[in-house]
Amino acid sequence: DCYTNCYKVAGVLRDYCNMAVYGGRVCVNQKYIKTMLEGRFGDFDGVSLYPSAIYRLCIERGLPAGPAYKMEDFRKWSTYNYSIMTVKITAVNKKQQMPMIAVKTKNGINYTNDVPEENMVIDSTTLEDYIKFHHIEYKILDGVYWNIGTSNMAELVKNLFNERVNIKKKAGGDTALSNVIKLMLNSAYGKTLIKKTRKTTKFLDYSLYNDFIVNNFENIYGFRKLNDKQYEVEITEIDSSFNRVHIGASVLSMSRRIMNEVFDVCNTHNLPIYYTDTDSIHLNYDDTKILAEKYREEYGRELEGKDL
Repeated sequence: DCYTNCYKVAGVLRDYCNMAVYGGRVCVNQKYIKTMLEGRFGDFDGVSLYPSAIYRLCIERGLPAGPAYKMEDFRKWSTYNYSIMTVKITAVNKKQQMPMIAVKTKNGINYTNDVPEENMVIDSTTLEDYIKFHHIEYKILDGVYWNIGTSNMAELVKNLFNERVNIKKKAGGDTALSNVIKLMLNSAYGKTLIKKTRKTTKFLDYSLYNDFIVNNFENIYGFRKLNDKQYEVEITEIDSSFNRVHIGASVLSMSRRIMNEVFDVCNTHNLPIYYTDTDSIHLNYDDTKILAEKYREEYGRELEGKDL
């Protein structure tokens, strides 16, 4: 029942929502590229980042549920449960040592402190982060929204996480079952982002093969003979699949927020970050305690621990 009332999307809406999907960030602080560093460094690694993001999202606002609606009054975007919007950033008034503004290019994603030249398709969580952490000025040009949230997945994620911890504790480390649970937790949201397929496979009797080739040659990728009676033919077809890409986008945005909060605390208190890889940061070892203290003051939560 995790996705009860969470609609699937297809066609133009699916393509639009897919533009708001931004994956994990692997990034070196530009100030320290090709620099030799000496000293003690801490590798601060998030605990189960994506399950943590699912749990927090469910608790705070819920997974976006119900149908999507076309946004008419752009001033109301922050009142909706969740939205995906076309945004024009006009000013960036706060710089970050690890920039959070993600610009998609042909060669990947660039992270910048500058005003992007192109319009961006981002969700409401990302826009909130840009406002808070970069103090951006912006204009909304288009968008869709969901006004219902469902939190059914929170309890399941918590139970699976605790079960994995108990299994590892009893076994003294990872086991096949604990790894299966880990994959379940990560694929729970990943399944919502399945890409379109333009191919399908048909199996033809030998007697029908020649006529099929003649009538469909422009759509055929390839074929092979299976035996004396059958051929396997791979052809293109119109995609009629659905997914829940807006769910995946919302989880990914919450996972970035979890990291962005830590980045911003480091930035505010001049604690240098050298490198990040999706769910971790590398910083001076002696700064980890300062970071945990300042994070507690800012957000009222413990940064160090073994829970979600």
